[in-house]
Amino acid sequence: SMPSGVDGDSASNNLDERDFSMVLNAFVSSGRMDMAHRVVALQERTKTAPPLSPVAYSIMIKGYGKVQDAKNIEMMLSHARKNSITPDTIMYNSLIDAYVNCDLVEEAQKTFLAITDRTGGNMPTPNV
Repeated sequence: SMPSGVDGDSASNNLDERDFSMVLNAFVSSGRMDMAHRVVALQERTKTAPPLSPVAYSIMIKGYGKVQDAKNIEMMLSHARKNSITPDTIMYNSLIDAYVNCDLVEEAQKTFLAITDRTGGNMPTPNV
């Protein structure tokens, strides 16, 4: 018989999002985007893994920004859209930082404007 906790439907078998985030962060911090990408792929394929959240996308975007990989920033962004991920503030901030790291100042500004539009334009109105 199987040892307890190993049967397929045991709640203790479910993997925690924090664990994935820690591993992702470790790979991203050490510049191993190839491994970070594999963790994300594994998380997507694993039934007991949590679905990808804005947290995972933020970490990946941050990492691709650090290595100035604009193509993969865009890839993660379209991946997030395809998975109906609604970006949170942290994800938007990661995106702005990543664009700035890649010298894509215009994209960073567009993202910033998208946030201020989304939040009802919290920008102070200039006194005319």
